[in-house]
Amino acid sequence: MARLAGGRPAGVTLVEVPAGLWVLAGTGAVVPPPSDLAFGVPADPELCTLIVGSAGTARPDPALVAAAVADLPPAVRDRLLVAPYGSGTRGAAEVAGELARRWGRPVQLANGLPVIGSDGVARTLATDEAGNPLWWPMSRRMRCDPAGPPVPVDPAAPLADLPVVAERVWSLQGPWLVELTHFGLWVRHRDAPAGAAQLAQIPWDPRWLTVVAGVPGQPPDGIRPVVAGLLARLPEQARARVRMVSPELLSRLTSAEP
Repeated sequence: MARLAGGRPAGVTLVEVPAGLWVLAGTGAVVPPPSDLAFGVPADPELCTLIVGSAGTARPDPALVAAAVADLPPAVRDRLLVAPYGSGTRGAAEVAGELARRWGRPVQLANGLPVIGSDGVARTLATDEAGNPLWWPMSRRMRCDPAGPPVPVDPAAPLADLPVVAERVWSLQGPWLVELTHFGLWVRHRDAPAGAAQLAQIPWDPRWLTVVAGVPGQPPDGIRPVVAGLLARLPEQARARVRMVSPELLSRLTSAEP
Protein backbone atom coordinates (compact mmCIF):
# COMPACT_ATOMS: atom_id res chain seq x y z
CA MET A 1 0.00 0.00 0.00
CA ALA A 2 2.81 2.46 0.84
CA ARG A 3 4.26 1.87 -2.62
CA LEU A 4 1.01 3.08 -4.17
CA ALA A 5 1.53 6.49 -2.57
CA GLY A 6 4.53 7.16 -4.81
CA GLY A 7 8.17 7.91 -3.98
CA ARG A 8 9.80 8.47 -0.61
CA PRO A 9 7.70 11.10 1.20
CA ALA A 10 9.32 14.21 2.67
CA GLY A 11 8.89 15.00 6.34
CA VAL A 12 6.69 12.02 7.21
CA THR A 13 6.92 8.24 7.51
CA LEU A 14 4.34 5.93 5.90
CA VAL A 15 3.67 2.63 7.66
CA GLU A 16 1.49 -0.16 6.30
CA VAL A 17 -1.13 -1.34 8.81
CA PRO A 18 -4.03 -3.79 8.43
CA ALA A 19 -6.50 -0.94 7.79
CA GLY A 20 -4.34 0.85 5.21
CA LEU A 21 -1.63 3.45 5.90
CA TRP A 22 -0.36 5.13 9.05
CA VAL A 23 1.41 8.49 8.80
CA LEU A 24 4.00 9.46 11.43
CA ALA A 25 5.74 12.82 11.73
CA GLY A 26 9.33 12.98 10.50
CA THR A 27 11.35 11.05 7.95
CA GLY A 28 12.49 7.68 9.29
CA ALA A 29 10.32 7.91 12.42
CA VAL A 30 10.45 5.07 14.92
CA VAL A 31 7.43 2.81 14.36
CA PRO A 32 5.50 1.99 17.55
CA PRO A 33 5.10 -1.69 18.55
CA PRO A 34 2.30 -3.93 17.19
CA SER A 35 0.37 -3.38 20.44
CA ASP A 36 -0.35 0.23 19.38
CA LEU A 37 -3.99 1.14 18.69
CA ALA A 38 -3.18 1.92 15.06
CA PHE A 39 -2.40 -1.72 14.32
CA GLY A 40 -5.75 -2.69 15.84
CA VAL A 41 -7.89 -0.64 13.47
CA PRO A 42 -9.77 -3.36 11.56
CA ALA A 43 -9.29 -3.86 7.84
CA ASP A 44 -12.33 -3.01 5.75
CA PRO A 45 -12.48 -4.13 2.09
CA GLU A 46 -14.52 -1.02 1.29
CA LEU A 47 -12.03 1.41 2.83
CA CYS A 48 -8.39 2.39 2.85
CA THR A 49 -7.89 4.12 6.20
CA LEU A 50 -5.21 6.79 6.44
CA ILE A 51 -4.34 7.10 10.13
CA VAL A 52 -2.80 10.51 10.84
CA GLY A 53 -0.63 10.92 13.94
CA SER A 54 0.42 8.73 16.83
CA ALA A 55 0.35 8.66 20.62
CA GLY A 56 2.33 11.43 22.28
CA THR A 57 4.61 12.28 19.36
CA ALA A 58 5.16 15.33 17.15
CA ARG A 59 2.24 16.53 15.05
CA PRO A 60 2.48 15.55 11.38
CA ASP A 61 2.38 18.58 9.11
CA PRO A 62 -0.99 18.34 7.27
CA ALA A 63 0.50 19.71 4.04
CA LEU A 64 3.29 17.11 4.10
CA VAL A 65 0.82 14.31 4.86
CA ALA A 66 -1.39 15.34 1.94
CA ALA A 67 1.61 15.58 -0.37
CA ALA A 68 2.80 12.12 0.68
CA VAL A 69 -0.43 10.42 -0.42
CA ALA A 70 -1.58 12.78 -3.19
CA ASP A 71 -0.51 10.32 -5.90
CA LEU A 72 -2.63 7.43 -4.65
CA PRO A 73 -4.46 5.82 -7.60
CA PRO A 74 -8.10 6.77 -8.19
CA ALA A 75 -9.37 3.39 -6.99
CA VAL A 76 -7.78 4.02 -3.58
CA ARG A 77 -8.87 7.66 -3.44
CA ASP A 78 -12.47 6.52 -3.80
CA ARG A 79 -12.11 4.43 -0.63
CA LEU A 80 -9.90 6.72 1.45
CA LEU A 81 -10.92 7.47 5.04
CA VAL A 82 -8.69 9.93 6.91
CA ALA A 83 -8.65 9.06 10.62
CA PRO A 84 -7.15 11.21 13.41
CA TYR A 85 -5.08 9.65 16.16
CA GLY A 86 -3.04 11.20 18.97
CA SER A 87 -0.84 13.97 17.59
CA GLY A 88 -2.94 14.08 14.40
CA THR A 89 -6.19 14.74 16.25
CA ARG A 90 -6.58 18.36 15.16
CA GLY A 91 -4.78 18.21 11.82
CA ALA A 92 -6.62 15.36 10.10
CA ALA A 93 -9.37 17.64 8.79
CA GLU A 94 -6.72 19.80 7.11
CA VAL A 95 -5.32 16.67 5.46
CA ALA A 96 -8.73 15.61 4.17
CA GLY A 97 -9.53 19.13 2.99
CA GLU A 98 -6.22 19.49 1.15
CA LEU A 99 -6.71 16.14 -0.58
CA ALA A 100 -10.25 17.13 -1.55
CA ARG A 101 -8.90 20.30 -3.16
CA ARG A 102 -6.07 18.47 -4.94
CA TRP A 103 -8.35 15.75 -6.25
CA GLY A 104 -11.41 17.91 -6.87
CA ARG A 105 -13.67 15.50 -5.01
CA PRO A 106 -14.97 14.84 -1.46
CA VAL A 107 -12.79 12.91 0.97
CA GLN A 108 -14.10 10.97 3.96
CA LEU A 109 -12.96 12.00 7.44
CA ALA A 110 -13.46 9.92 10.60
CA ASN A 111 -14.06 11.58 13.96
CA GLY A 112 -11.53 9.23 15.52
CA LEU A 113 -10.06 5.78 15.11
CA PRO A 114 -12.42 3.13 13.70
CA VAL A 115 -12.45 0.30 16.23
CA ILE A 116 -14.53 -2.69 17.24
CA GLY A 117 -15.99 -2.27 20.72
CA SER A 118 -16.06 -4.95 23.37
CA ASP A 119 -19.67 -5.61 22.31
CA GLY A 120 -18.54 -6.35 18.76
CA VAL A 121 -20.07 -3.13 17.38
CA ALA A 122 -18.07 -0.90 15.03
CA ARG A 123 -17.41 2.45 16.69
CA THR A 124 -15.22 5.52 16.32
CA LEU A 125 -12.89 6.34 19.20
CA ALA A 126 -11.70 9.94 19.68
CA THR A 127 -8.38 10.32 21.47
CA ASP A 128 -6.41 13.18 22.94
CA GLU A 129 -3.02 14.16 21.56
CA ALA A 130 -1.32 11.68 23.87
CA GLY A 131 -3.39 8.89 22.30
CA ASN A 132 -5.60 8.40 25.37
CA PRO A 133 -9.21 7.38 24.62
CA LEU A 134 -11.73 10.17 25.26
CA TRP A 135 -15.19 9.26 23.98
CA TRP A 136 -17.34 7.84 21.19
CA PRO A 137 -18.33 10.87 19.02
CA MET A 138 -21.99 11.22 18.11
CA SER A 139 -21.23 11.10 14.40
CA ARG A 140 -18.64 8.62 13.13
CA ARG A 141 -17.75 10.29 9.83
CA MET A 142 -17.59 13.58 7.98
CA ARG A 143 -17.37 14.53 4.33
CA CYS A 144 -14.67 17.03 3.42
CA ASP A 145 -15.45 18.92 0.24
CA PRO A 146 -12.94 21.05 -1.70
CA ALA A 147 -14.41 24.10 0.06
CA GLY A 148 -16.23 24.70 3.34
CA PRO A 149 -16.19 22.94 6.73
CA PRO A 150 -16.61 19.16 7.11
CA VAL A 151 -20.17 17.86 6.87
CA PRO A 152 -21.49 15.05 9.12
CA VAL A 153 -22.67 12.06 7.10
CA ASP A 154 -23.58 9.61 9.85
CA PRO A 155 -26.76 9.84 11.95
CA ALA A 156 -26.60 10.96 15.58
CA ALA A 157 -28.33 8.23 17.58
CA PRO A 158 -29.31 10.44 20.58
CA LEU A 159 -31.31 12.70 18.24
CA ALA A 160 -32.93 9.94 16.18
CA ASP A 161 -36.35 10.12 17.87
CA LEU A 162 -36.73 13.89 17.43
CA PRO A 163 -38.89 15.31 14.61
CA VAL A 164 -36.77 15.91 11.51
CA VAL A 165 -36.96 19.44 10.08
CA ALA A 166 -34.22 19.27 7.45
CA GLU A 167 -31.04 17.34 6.75
CA ARG A 168 -29.15 17.12 10.07
CA VAL A 169 -31.72 19.44 11.74
CA TRP A 170 -34.26 18.36 14.39
CA SER A 171 -37.02 20.10 16.31
CA LEU A 172 -36.72 20.61 20.07
CA GLN A 173 -39.18 22.33 22.41
CA GLY A 174 -41.35 25.08 20.92
CA PRO A 175 -39.53 27.18 18.31
CA TRP A 176 -36.09 25.71 18.98
CA LEU A 177 -34.06 23.57 16.61
CA VAL A 178 -30.82 21.60 16.95
CA GLU A 179 -28.41 21.03 14.06
CA LEU A 180 -25.63 18.45 13.88
CA THR A 181 -22.54 20.27 12.59
CA HIS A 182 -18.82 19.69 12.05
CA PHE A 183 -18.09 21.02 15.56
CA GLY A 184 -20.97 19.40 17.43
CA LEU A 185 -24.45 20.81 18.01
CA TRP A 186 -25.99 24.19 17.25
CA VAL A 187 -29.19 25.14 19.10
CA ARG A 188 -31.05 28.03 17.49
CA HIS A 189 -34.47 29.60 17.08
CA ARG A 190 -36.32 28.41 14.00
CA ASP A 191 -36.29 31.99 12.64
CA ALA A 192 -32.51 32.32 12.98
CA PRO A 193 -30.54 32.26 9.71
CA ALA A 194 -29.10 28.85 8.92
CA GLY A 195 -25.44 28.43 8.07
CA ALA A 196 -24.13 31.46 9.99
CA ALA A 197 -20.69 32.41 8.69
CA GLN A 198 -19.22 32.55 12.19
CA LEU A 199 -20.10 28.91 12.80
CA ALA A 200 -18.28 27.75 9.67
CA GLN A 201 -15.07 29.19 11.14
CA ILE A 202 -15.17 26.99 14.26
CA PRO A 203 -12.40 24.40 13.87
CA TRP A 204 -13.26 20.72 13.70
CA ASP A 205 -12.01 19.17 16.95
CA PRO A 206 -13.20 15.63 17.76
CA ARG A 207 -11.90 15.89 21.33
CA TRP A 208 -15.00 17.91 22.23
CA LEU A 209 -18.73 18.04 21.65
CA THR A 210 -19.05 21.79 21.16
CA VAL A 211 -22.56 23.12 21.74
CA VAL A 212 -23.38 26.63 20.49
CA ALA A 213 -26.59 28.13 21.90
CA GLY A 214 -28.18 30.85 19.78
CA VAL A 215 -26.72 33.21 17.18
CA PRO A 216 -24.65 36.39 17.55
CA GLY A 217 -26.69 39.53 18.15
CA GLN A 218 -29.89 37.69 19.11
CA PRO A 219 -30.72 37.34 22.83
CA PRO A 220 -31.21 33.60 23.52
CA ASP A 221 -34.27 34.18 25.74
CA GLY A 222 -35.71 30.89 26.92
CA ILE A 223 -32.92 28.76 25.48
CA ARG A 224 -31.43 27.51 28.75
CA PRO A 225 -34.09 24.89 29.59
CA VAL A 226 -34.04 23.76 25.96
CA VAL A 227 -30.28 23.18 26.05
CA ALA A 228 -30.58 21.45 29.43
CA GLY A 229 -33.16 19.07 27.99
CA LEU A 230 -30.97 18.38 24.97
CA LEU A 231 -27.93 17.58 27.11
CA ALA A 232 -30.00 15.29 29.34
CA ARG A 233 -30.75 13.01 26.38
CA LEU A 234 -27.05 12.55 25.54
CA PRO A 235 -25.05 9.57 26.83
CA GLU A 236 -22.98 10.28 29.92
CA GLN A 237 -19.69 9.93 28.04
CA ALA A 238 -20.87 12.54 25.52
CA ARG A 239 -21.98 14.97 28.25
CA ALA A 240 -18.51 14.72 29.75
CA ARG A 241 -17.04 16.10 26.49
CA VAL A 242 -19.51 18.98 26.10
CA ARG A 243 -18.03 22.45 25.63
CA MET A 244 -20.74 25.12 25.86
CA VAL A 245 -20.11 28.25 23.79
CA SER A 246 -22.01 31.52 23.77
CA PRO A 247 -22.42 33.05 20.28
CA GLU A 248 -20.64 36.17 21.55
CA LEU A 249 -17.55 34.05 22.31
CA LEU A 250 -17.30 32.33 18.92
CA SER A 251 -14.18 34.32 18.05
CA ARG A 252 -12.28 32.38 20.68
CA LEU A 253 -12.80 29.19 18.68
CA THR A 254 -11.73 30.49 15.28
CA SER A 255 -8.13 29.50 15.97
CA ALA A 256 -6.76 26.14 17.08
CA GLU A 257 -6.69 25.65 20.83
CA PRO A 258 -4.35 23.53 22.95
